[in-house]
Amino acid sequence: MLGVADFYYELAIQVVNICIATRKFNGGFLEEQDCLRLLKKMRKASQKEVSSKDLERAVEELKGLGSEFRIV
Repeated sequence: MLGVADFYYELAIQVVNICIATRKFNGGFLEEQDCLRLLKKMRKASQKEVSSKDLERAVEELKGLGSEFRIV
């Protein structure tokens, strides 16, 4: 079972993967709802449902790595 911090780190990695995978189509910029839709699509049905707040917290976790990922 994942802890809370692990959940957000895993989610952050998934967000990065989505941004990288879609970069050639959108320059790495995604609408929040599009990102959530893609996250829900890629996550297993047994995994916790993801909300906008979860997405925001996961992206905040990336800042600790000196990342340029952010929500605008």
